[in-house]
Amino acid sequence: MELGSGHRSEVVNPRAFDPFGTIFGAQKMNFPPVVNALSSTVEIGESLAFRNMISVTDLDNDAVTRYRFRDNGSTNFSGFFTLRGVRQNANQWITVAAEDFLQIRYQAGLTAGFEQFSVQVFDGL
Repeated sequence: MELGSGHRSEVVNPRAFDPFGTIFGAQKMNFPPVVNALSSTVEIGESLAFRNMISVTDLDNDAVTRYRFRDNGSTNFSGFFTLRGVRQNANQWITVAAEDFLQIRYQAGLTAGFEQFSVQVFDGL
């Protein structure tokens, strides 16, 4: 089912039976997490924890289970992501478990300008 503004929902139909065979049912809507980019300024050659560049909300309060991120830069002088200190390639998705999220940093490029990145967040439902 598609909702406005790109939100998706999931309908779950659990069933329970009593000793007499009566079926009880319920439906629960699941709303995916929403990611917002925060306005960030990073000085040339400096780095910033990725957690300071985005905010995540989930209407159901479901815990985030994994993150996917992608550096959309294409020049040798643009900024890049690191995971545990290792530079990640541009223009490819990197998937990490939620417990590794704090290990992601953004390293500013060697020239001033604007950078673009993409993020996906999953709540496991």
